[in-house]
Amino acid sequence: MRLGTWGNDLSLSFSWRNYFFLFLLLFLAACSDPKIEVGVLNKIAKNKAEFKVINAIGEGDMLPDATDSAIPIEISCTSTVEMMEIQNPQTKEWKKISDLVAGAAFSCGSGNSLKFNLPLTHVAPYSAPTTAGDRRQDFQIRWMVKNMYGETSVYYRTLSALFQAPTVSLVASDINIANTSPGQYAVSGSCSLEGGEVAIEGAPLSSSVKGICSSGSYRVVVNVDAALVDGGSALKVQHYTGDSYRAYAEAVKNILIDRTAPTLNISSPADGAILSLSKVRTGQWMVFFSEEIIILIRREK
Repeated sequence: MRLGTWGNDLSLSFSWRNYFFLFLLLFLAACSDPKIEVGVLNKIAKNKAEFKVINAIGEGDMLPDATDSAIPIEISCTSTVEMMEIQNPQTKEWKKISDLVAGAAFSCGSGNSLKFNLPLTHVAPYSAPTTAGDRRQDFQIRWMVKNMYGETSVYYRTLSALFQAPTVSLVASDINIANTSPGQYAVSGSCSLEGGEVAIEGAPLSSSVKGICSSGSYRVVVNVDAALVDGGSALKVQHYTGDSYRAYAEAVKNILIDRTAPTLNISSPADGAILSLSKVRTGQWMVFFSEEIIILIRREK
């Protein structure tokens, strides 16, 4: 390389190969910065889609098992997910799967599907329902994702233990003199929970009574309160599993109470009056005979 031809030699020395190697050196230098590299990796490792609750319904409803003792949960996860914990919504205590389920091991891999039965005593501690219908008790889960640099990210999701209420209907007649005596008034209806209890209460009854759902229906004979006054009242039936139920069904029916005996006064003909045959023949009166009574009905012309 001669000094007099510096510019020409310089232009020759920076051919396309030189530009390629220069770009390569700059790229390697940039990637050697840990901040840049970690930033790229985090976008890959911190992916919530790596953890899915497969059997969640809708926005996260989970159905308890048939015994109402646990909630089955099925998840899929990749190897970047290291741990999963579940929170007790009352105590706010977090526990690992291995602490909740004896012998359980949380091990994620590519395409892995894991199944566990989460005890309701932890995820949805018992509390008595205050209203009829389906009931949801929320709880949280969280999982930890670690990248190749040891950085851990934590993700949360709220799930709900969905306790589905049974169904019930109520059939009852109005209350009158004829059905107020003991053993004469019955309440019946349909029910969906075989062997479940049916509790009937309301102002018309002297006390609340219970029955059992059998083959999709129930029928209970009740005693009507002797102190009832005429008017409207309501009967209510509730249907549930038994003690410590978490959801119940309810049906209400308005009942008409009319226990006042009717009265009848005859103003004409007068007591002891004699009806002539002509009045009967001309259609003023109709005469009905029975073994015990004669009924006279006046017909208007």
